[in-house]
Amino acid sequence: MKKERIVSVDILRGITIVAMILVNTPGTWSNIYAPLLHAEWHGLTPTDLIFPFFLFIV
Repeated sequence: MKKERIVSVDILRGITIVAMILVNTPGTWSNIYAPLLHAEWHGLTPTDLIFPFFLFIV
């Protein structure tokens, strides 16, 4: 019995992996686009949501 894959979930997972690579290797650590930084202590940035979002998809 062959299960069919849901293409939209595969695309979303791929986009999330690309985002994880982007936030972990921004090019130069001395000049980073602010939303790619983690929040110091209080607050939330898009970077802080990428990995939990990936775990939700999986």
